[in-house]
Amino acid sequence: MALFNRLLVIINQNSRFGQADIRSYLQSLENDGVRIHFHRINKPKEIQSLIEGNAHRIDAVILGGGDGTINSALEVLIKHRLPLGIIPLGNANDLARTLGIEEDITTAVSIIQSATLRQIDLGSVNQKYFMNTAHIGLGVLMARDLSPSQKRIWGLLSYPKNLYHAFRQNRSFRARVSINGRKITGRFIQISVSNGKYFGGGKIIREDAAIDDGWLDVVLVKPQSFAKMLTLVPKLFMGFSEISNEKIIVMRSHKVSVRTRKPRTIVTDGEITRKTPARFDINPKILQVFAPAKI
Repeated sequence: MALFNRLLVIINQNSRFGQADIRSYLQSLENDGVRIHFHRINKPKEIQSLIEGNAHRIDAVILGGGDGTINSALEVLIKHRLPLGIIPLGNANDLARTLGIEEDITTAVSIIQSATLRQIDLGSVNQKYFMNTAHIGLGVLMARDLSPSQKRIWGLLSYPKNLYHAFRQNRSFRARVSINGRKITGRFIQISVSNGKYFGGGKIIREDAAIDDGWLDVVLVKPQSFAKMLTLVPKLFMGFSEISNEKIIVMRSHKVSVRTRKPRTIVTDGEITRKTPARFDINPKILQVFAPAKI
């Protein structure tokens, strides 16, 4: 741990398990001589200023929270070339799942203690980084409807709970998608662009996706009935590429552009961040994370 003996630990206490006594779990690190600058926050937007203010005196940043908490720190982590450690305290924890980090605080701390680093890709949309998935359409409405209190109370059940409500509000939209030199124009209810393997609490974009494979995985969903959508939900845990449906297009690319008639909101890693028109890019192996060795 000699190379990482000064850690900035930031805990989002509004994440689902953010009230846990994290400090006691860090004792093993402090016993190894690690100096810990410990902070609890109420809003993810506080994270960037904390990292900026401590960047000159730390070797790595440890974030406790969900995917939205981590997403809020990506730009400043890359700016200062700081490795990231993850303590999964949110609902979905899709980045931790992709990296093989168990939702157990003791295990997560032991991974940080081992100082094993892995370089991962990040996606970006209009210069905003994301780890897992960016959504246009149905996924945006679900994110809007999910308040922090709902996530804490319902956990992963909050996602299917909001699906029907979002579907009722959702309207198809016309878009032109440019990918691999091909232009796809039509009406869609959902466009997803993914960097990692998982989204929405364990649903799989495609089984062979990896967070360091240098690809973006794109899913275009055409209008269909809610009944039809429900039949697809169990299959989402096997991957979109396993779904045989003429209304779902699955492709892979290094860059994607999406244009819509009117600006449409984009959600990255569960948080509303950008609008169309949008350009998506892959940024290979741009971030170091503490993670189990890749098998």
